[in-house]
Amino acid sequence: MATTAGDDLYRVVGQIGEGAFGLVHYARGPQNRVCAIKTFKTSPKDPPVVPAPTIREVYLLRDLKHENVLNLLHVQVNHAELALSLVFDYAEYDLNRVLRHHRDARKGAPIPLKMVKSIAWQITRGLAYLHGVRVAHRDLKPENILIMGDGLERGLIKIADFGLARKIDTLARPLDENGPVVTLWYRAPELLLGAKHYDEAIDAWAAGAIFGELANLAPLFRGVEAPGAGARRDMYDRSQLEKIFATLGVPNQKTENQKPENERKPNSRDAKDDDASWPDAARHPFWPRAVEDGLGRVARVGFPRRLAEDPNHASLLNLVRALCRYDPRRRPSAADALTHPYFAETPEPSRNALDPGAEKPETYPRRMIKSAEDGAPREAGEATRGPAPRGAAGAAALNAVRSYGDLRR
Repeated sequence: MATTAGDDLYRVVGQIGEGAFGLVHYARGPQNRVCAIKTFKTSPKDPPVVPAPTIREVYLLRDLKHENVLNLLHVQVNHAELALSLVFDYAEYDLNRVLRHHRDARKGAPIPLKMVKSIAWQITRGLAYLHGVRVAHRDLKPENILIMGDGLERGLIKIADFGLARKIDTLARPLDENGPVVTLWYRAPELLLGAKHYDEAIDAWAAGAIFGELANLAPLFRGVEAPGAGARRDMYDRSQLEKIFATLGVPNQKTENQKPENERKPNSRDAKDDDASWPDAARHPFWPRAVEDGLGRVARVGFPRRLAEDPNHASLLNLVRALCRYDPRRRPSAADALTHPYFAETPEPSRNALDPGAEKPETYPRRMIKSAEDGAPREAGEATRGPAPRGAAGAAALNAVRSYGDLRR
C-alpha cells in the first residue's frame, strides 16, 4: 500500500487508531523499523490550517531527546491531500491498557510490585528531563504513557502526546489564556480553582495520581464532568474538587509555623499529616464558588484502602501524598522525587517496566491492526528497530509549520 508519510520511506501495514484529528497507522520504515504514523487531514472546504496542538507538538518534539520521551522520527506535509503526518516509534502498549487488563481481564489482580515501581520511576525520569528543559506536558494520563513491546527497548516507558505541552519560560503571560489543560481526573487543584499562573508542578500532581492508580487499579480522584463543561474556557469542576477534598481533606490555610508545636513536622519527607495544608487556597478565583457549592463541608474519607492499607505500598503512598500536596510550591520536583526512598527500596526499579521481578509474568493484549489489504483486524507482529532518517521532507515540513507563528503560544 502507498505510504502516508511520503518519499517511499514508510510502508503502511494497517490502521491502529482514529480520532477527530485523523488516523493513526502501523507502518514499517527503513531497515524494517516499526513505527506509528499520525496523520492530520484538513477538509478541502476548509482553509489548509495545521491545528495549533500539532504545531506545538512538532516544535517541541524536534528538540526533545530522552529515552522516556516518544521519539519523533519524521514529519511530512502532503499538499495534495492537505495532510500533515508525524512518524513516531511504535509502542505496543499504553498504561491504560495495562490497568484495564488487571482490573477487568484479571478481575482486580494487582500489577506486580516491581512493575509498579519501574513504571513510576521511568515516568519520573522522563518528567525530570522535560522539566529540566522547562517543558510542562500538561496532559499526563495513562493513555499518554506508552510502553515499548518486543525489541531492544522492551519495557521502556515513553511519555507521548505533546499537543498541550508548552515551554514554561516566563510568568509574564497568564497560562489560563490557553484554556483547559490536563484530563479531569489528573487535573491539579490550582487549575480547578482558576489559577492564572502555574508551572511544572501540575505534572507532579498528575504523576502522583497515576502512581496511586497503579496500586489502586482505579483513578484516585474520579470526578464526573458536568454537562457542557467541555465548551467552557474555565477548568472548575465541582465533582472533581469534591473527590480531591474527600481524599485529602478540605484545604486549610495553616502553615507549619501556625500549627501547634507538637503537630509540626519540619524538614520531614512524611506527607501524611499535612495533606490539607494550603495557605493560598482562598486566594484562587474560584474558591468562593467552591464554598458556595458546599465543598467546605466535604467529609474526609482518605485514600482508597487498596493503596492506604497495603503495607507493600506504604512507601509508594508517601510519595503519592508528596506529589499530590495541595500547595504546588511544596510538591517535590521530578528530580527530587527520583531521590525518594521508595525508588531505593527492594525491588529496585528497572528499565524494563514489563519485568515483574520475582512475581509471575503477565501477557498483555497487543494492539489490533486493521489490515491495509483486507481490513481484517490482526495483532501487531514483532518489531525490529534501527535508525530512521528525518530527511529533507522533515526539514521542509518544519519550515512549513513555522509559518503559522509563535509555536509557544
